[in-house]
Amino acid sequence: MKRFLVILLVIPLLFLTHSCAPLQKTPISLQPNQVKVFFSPQGNCLQEIISQIDKAKSSIYIAMYYFTSREIAQALVRAKQRGIDIRVCLNTPEQNSEYDKYSKYIYLKNNSIPVKLIKGKGIMHNKFCIIDETIVLTGSYNWTKRAEFDNDENMLVINSKELARIYEERFEQIYGGKILSIVNPPPQNISYLGSKKSMKLHYSNCKWAAKIDPANKEEFTSRDDAIKKGYTPCEVCNP
Repeated sequence: MKRFLVILLVIPLLFLTHSCAPLQKTPISLQPNQVKVFFSPQGNCLQEIISQIDKAKSSIYIAMYYFTSREIAQALVRAKQRGIDIRVCLNTPEQNSEYDKYSKYIYLKNNSIPVKLIKGKGIMHNKFCIIDETIVLTGSYNWTKRAEFDNDENMLVINSKELARIYEERFEQIYGGKILSIVNPPPQNISYLGSKKSMKLHYSNCKWAAKIDPANKEEFTSRDDAIKKGYTPCEVCNP
């Protein structure tokens, strides 16, 4: 039954012609063993993404509409520390929105991972990742906690250099601002607040920062200064 399901989902890919913006006019043939299918909630999408990132040997390129997952962000930092070339495109969040508060944009930038915010007449609604110019992860699944635990989502993991090349070409167009515009992040006077009691460090807009007793509150303008003083990052806002 599982094999039959995989074949059904592969069929549309056999006739991939990119009618919206042609990048590949020749059909691509895929065998069932080249495609893995995942569903959420709690269908191992998160574990598979982290596994693929942890196995990366050379490059990871990401175009993601929503990215708030702490676990995936930490996996990318591990990959960066191994010397993997990582680039990320994210949709520009609305200021003061829930996504703006929990987006991993700042966390990735703080860990030397290049991230570009994309904005245009429409939204940057892609959800794909290319690993080692060979593996493509794509589907409806955003890299968020809600996608993993609440939403009905799908994700394909496709092993095809030919397909990866097409996705990488599209990624370069997005990253280079040829599809939508690249914008600088909106001005954010973000500071860091530490709790002397818990020795946790938070972004000033974190919900847990608001709960710090004024007598225990310590403000920093630099994350490094707080870390040197012994603070550990909050696991919710991940400063």
